[in-house]
Amino acid sequence: MSSSSRSVSLPAHNKKEGTMSAIIQGLIGAVFGILSAIVLSPALAAFLQQTDKNAVISIWALAAIMAALGFFAPTIRRAFGRGFLMLGVCFLALPISTLLLTGRVANELITSAPENDQAAAVIGAGLAGMAATGIATFVGLIAGAIFVIIGVVLALGGQREVIVIERYRGSATRDYYEPVSRHNTDHSARRSNEPPLRRSNAPSERRKIVPPVRR
Repeated sequence: MSSSSRSVSLPAHNKKEGTMSAIIQGLIGAVFGILSAIVLSPALAAFLQQTDKNAVISIWALAAIMAALGFFAPTIRRAFGRGFLMLGVCFLALPISTLLLTGRVANELITSAPENDQAAAVIGAGLAGMAATGIATFVGLIAGAIFVIIGVVLALGGQREVIVIERYRGSATRDYYEPVSRHNTDHSARRSNEPPLRRSNAPSERRKIVPPVRR
């Protein structure tokens, strides 16, 4: 294969890989968008009716937004990071979503109860709402904190510093010693007292620090 054909095939191959990775990142974002919509389903149920099609539209809209965020992410790792961040925020908002849903259920239960049983309906709805909100708070805070930490680590990336140690033999060394007369100002005499370079066979080390690579 000639060099010209190689130079043409390499950009085409890189472009194909970039397209495939962008599609995968979009799918990753869409999956996290659907999961986030499921976590926010109590809030959607609190504001929407059972026969309302806006709930389905809201789910697909959130999935589309997350798919766009994943598609335009620089790497697959950043796409996962954005997805985990969004999912963690939705879990942190789970107590508020549950509180909205329990408030709507309690309102409907009280309004539909007979006049003689309204006090019992209020007490029962309040206890049920407190229990549901407490469980949602416990689960939401723990899961949300975990997902947010994972998302921050993946989205921000990291820096890596590599130190390469090279070993080689035959380093040139020179042993210096003082001249016979310390008060001798003749530089030629001092130069004549310096021994020639000698080759040392002992291995020596040379360190090279590679610049940090952002991933």
